Amino acid sequence: MVAQVTSPVVRGLRRVAGVLAILTVAVVFASLNFTSTAADLLFLAALAAVAFGIPALIAFFVAMWLDEQSEGQQRPVEMQRSASNEAVRVPTMAPVKSYVIAVLCVAIAWGIRHAIDPYLLAYAPYPTFFLAVAITGWLGGFGPAILAIALSTALARYFYMSPLHELTMDSVLTAVSISMFVVVSLLLAAVTATLNAALRRIQQLTSPSMAGGTAPDLNEHPRTAQSDGSPAVRVDAGV
Repeated sequence: MVAQVTSPVVRGLRRVAGVLAILTVAVVFASLNFTSTAADLLFLAALAAVAFGIPALIAFFVAMWLDEQSEGQQRPVEMQRSASNEAVRVPTMAPVKSYVIAVLCVAIAWGIRHAIDPYLLAYAPYPTFFLAVAITGWLGGFGPAILAIALSTALARYFYMSPLHELTMDSVLTAVSISMFVVVSLLLAAVTATLNAALRRIQQLTSPSMAGGTAPDLNEHPRTAQSDGSPAVRVDAGV
């Protein structure tokens, strides 16, 4: 029986969904203690639902969909790996280096965003940060992409969203904007990280060692008898 292995992207999305769900509940409970009117309570509850609840649901359903897609592919992959005598490990980027790449990608994206700031509209804080998330997900994986999303969100909010130089979400528009950026970035990170993992898997499965060694010489004639004891039969192609 082949055990199913959960993809790191699926595990990461589930953790993100769990954290966002906890934040949603925490904000709602905090609103019960720190608000004095029903209008303020409803406003904060709606803000928590838009900023954290909806991204949590999307991350959870994307993880469930990716898990269902990988479930059908896991069994043939594991059967081919178990049939091989020696597995080849495709080199991957070290974890520390992956997170350094995430920081560098966000820093470069921030520099480009600052350089093109005079040419952008007044409310376009995210364009270059999407590219940073995609590159990080491709090079480093889903975990570093989460770091890139967090850094990009903080930089975009602090430097390019009104009121400037603040990290608060004091309006529904700000909450909707940030939550949409987080949702789209999560999907982008999941897609790029999954594609990279799929390419590494294909490279691993098509390597000579995973195929069972070097290809046999077709010109070499059999010299042993068959399993039933009868002599081996030689077949010439050029009859």
